[in-house]
Amino acid sequence: MASEIKKDLERAKELFSATQVCNAEEKKVKELIEKQEKNEIVISVIGQFKRGKSTLVNALLDDEILPVGIVPVTSVVTKIEYGKKKIRVFFDRGDIKEIDENELSKYVNEQENPNNKLGVLSIAMNSESKFIKDGLILVDTPGVGSVHKHNTDAAYAFVKESDGVIFMISVDSPINEIEIEFLKNAKEFASKFYFVVNKIDNVSEDELEQYVSYCKTLLCAILDIADVNMIPVSAKKRLGIDELKRVLLEDVQKTSKEILERSAQMKLLDMIKQALSKIRLYTRLLELSISKLSQKYERIKEYMKELGESNSKLAEKFLKNEEKVDMVVLAKECTLAVNDTKLAITKKVKEIFDIEYLFELGDMEILKTYTLSNAKGSVDLVVGEFLKQEEDARNEILKVLEAILMHKEENTITISRNLEDLNRVYRNLRSLKTHLEAQQLWSRAKTTAHRRHKRSR
Repeated sequence: MASEIKKDLERAKELFSATQVCNAEEKKVKELIEKQEKNEIVISVIGQFKRGKSTLVNALLDDEILPVGIVPVTSVVTKIEYGKKKIRVFFDRGDIKEIDENELSKYVNEQENPNNKLGVLSIAMNSESKFIKDGLILVDTPGVGSVHKHNTDAAYAFVKESDGVIFMISVDSPINEIEIEFLKNAKEFASKFYFVVNKIDNVSEDELEQYVSYCKTLLCAILDIADVNMIPVSAKKRLGIDELKRVLLEDVQKTSKEILERSAQMKLLDMIKQALSKIRLYTRLLELSISKLSQKYERIKEYMKELGESNSKLAEKFLKNEEKVDMVVLAKECTLAVNDTKLAITKKVKEIFDIEYLFELGDMEILKTYTLSNAKGSVDLVVGEFLKQEEDARNEILKVLEAILMHKEENTITISRNLEDLNRVYRNLRSLKTHLEAQQLWSRAKTTAHRRHKRSR
C-alpha cells in the first residue's frame, strides 16, 4: 500500500479512537487497514434479478458451487475465497454454523428461506479453484430489482465492502433505471468496474455489436470515465469466460495495489463524513446545561410522537385502496413521505438545537423494486417498509439525545474535557477530509484529461 493512503488510514484510526463517539468508525477503519495489509481484492458480482450472476460465478470457479434457478435463488450475500472446501453460515444473531454443500440452498434460496426468515447474515465459502488462489475474493449478491426488497438492500449494503464490481447486464434487456441508479451509488465506493454482457448466445453478432455500443455510451456517461471494458459472455455455455478470467487476473497481478488504494480512499472519506456529522451533534448538545437539554429533549420527543402518528394515518390512507393501487405511484408516494419525514426532523432539530443534522435522502429506487410485481402482499410490504424507515429516522435522533443526557450526568470538568477532545478531533478530521477530497479531484481531473485526449485522437 502506498505510504500516503497508509498514513491517512492510520491518522483516521488515531482520530476515531480519541472519542467514543466514533467507535463504529474506528472499528471500520481497523478492518480496512487489515484488509489492505492482506492485499486481497473483493470483487462483487452485482446485477438485476436473473442476469445470471450465480451461473457466472460457477463458470469462473469451474465448479457448480452455487445453486441456480428460474426464480430468485440468491437471497443473501455469499463470499467465496480460496481454501479447502468449507461452507459457513453467519446469522444476524451472531452464531455461525458449518454446513454441507447439499444444505446450501436451504439458506440462500428465496423459496426455501423466504424473506430470509432464518436470519442469515451472509455465507462464507472456501473453494480450491485456482482462479481465486492469488488473493481474489468473489462475492455473489442477491439480485437488484426482484420483488423481494431485502435482496436489493443486501446488494446495496455490500457495495460499500467491495473494491471492484462485476456488473452484469444481458442482451435480452436494456440497461434500466434501477441499474443506472445502482451504478450511481456504487461508483462512490468501488474503484473498479467490469461490465459483463451475458446471454450472447441468444443474439446475432450484429445485434450484440449494437447492444454493446449503446451500453458503452450510456455507462461512460454514468461513471464519467473515458471507456469501459465490456466482456460478452454466455455464462451458461461458458463462452467468453476465459477472457473475463484473463482480465480479472491481470488486474489482480498488476494493479491490485492501485485498486485497493483507491477503494480505501473512497471508503475512508465516507467514514469521515459520518464521523463529522456525529461529532457536530454531540458537541453542540454537550454545551447545553442538563436542564436546557432535558427541556429540548422533551420538545423533540413530543414532536417525534406527533410525526409518527401523522405517518401512521398516512399509512392507513395508503392501505385503504389496496385492490386498486398503482404500485409505481405507491412507491413514489412512500419514498417521498420518508424523505419528507427526514426533512421535517432536520428542520425541527435546527429550530430547537440550532444545529444541522442531515439525513441521507433516499430516492425512488429504495422502493421501486416492489413496482416490478403485482404479487399479493406487495402493498403491505411497501407500506410496512415506509413505516419502518420513518420510525428509524425518528429513533436515530432520540438515541443520540439519550446518550448525551447520560453524559451530562458526569461532572463539569469531565464534560469540558470531552468538548475539548471532540473539537480537536473534529478539526483534524475536517483537515483529513479536505486532503482526501483534493486527492479525488486530482484523480478525476486526470481521468477527464485522458478522456478528452482519447476523444481528440
